Amino acid sequence: MNQNEAMAALQVALEADVPVLLWGEPGGGKTAAVNRMAGALGWPVETVLASLREPSDFAGLPAVIDGAMRFVAPDWARRLAGTERSVCFFDELSTAAPSVQKALLRVVHERVVGDLPLGPGVRMIAAANDADVAVGGWDLAPPLANRFLHLRWDIDPAIVAAGIAGHWPDPAPLRIPGDWRDSVAGYGYLVAGFLGARPALAHARPVAESESGRAWPSPRTWEAATRILAVADAAMVSDDVRLGLLAGLVGDGAAIEFARYERDLRSEEHTSELQSLAYLVCRL
Repeated sequence: MNQNEAMAALQVALEADVPVLLWGEPGGGKTAAVNRMAGALGWPVETVLASLREPSDFAGLPAVIDGAMRFVAPDWARRLAGTERSVCFFDELSTAAPSVQKALLRVVHERVVGDLPLGPGVRMIAAANDADVAVGGWDLAPPLANRFLHLRWDIDPAIVAAGIAGHWPDPAPLRIPGDWRDSVAGYGYLVAGFLGARPALAHARPVAESESGRAWPSPRTWEAATRILAVADAAMVSDDVRLGLLAGLVGDGAAIEFARYERDLRSEEHTSELQSLAYLVCRL
């Protein structure tokens, strides 16, 4: 996907409430893109440098309050908890130590820091560099990687040139009908049918550590896919963006197989409708 398509994919994920992880080269503009997107939506952003944090920054600091042990959240989490809609942006995620990644699991999945719920309006975005170019980089632990939708952020020279000249393009907000949730159940049946035909893809964590730190199919990612597909189709994004979103959850191979399954199923339904129409015409 190019940058415009990646921005559209990011908006779909935000609407579907699926955490996103942007992968790209250092200095490629991932942080700036997140800030521009949030600015276009009117949402505040709280940036947390994962590489500079300790596990207690996410698990909370223990303290005795009113005679009971509590885990107190840091200031950045308290600021987020007071917002109606906002973005929690974890930058430099691939340089976070394994102990920090472990502490992040609950934050990303449940939106809870220490004993403080962040609220349903907080969206999670992270950015990372490939381990081979990150300073002190680590592969993502599979449990953390599987909680994200992974998107590739490639550098667009034309956009960079325009931005340096003072004309960074503002993201064009997608028009997403509010009734997209009505379609989630239908996509659930579609995914269930696919997994019934390909049970091996219900949960298929790669053996290689580098691959298991990216997108792979699991019950969690397939469930998220039902929401992503519902929003993507409601927003009428391109087929490339739609496939890229699905691949960002379940991996390229599973996404391509699902797309073929869906295409064949739609084709069979269309053929059946044509046959029914032909029968009615003959009866006239």
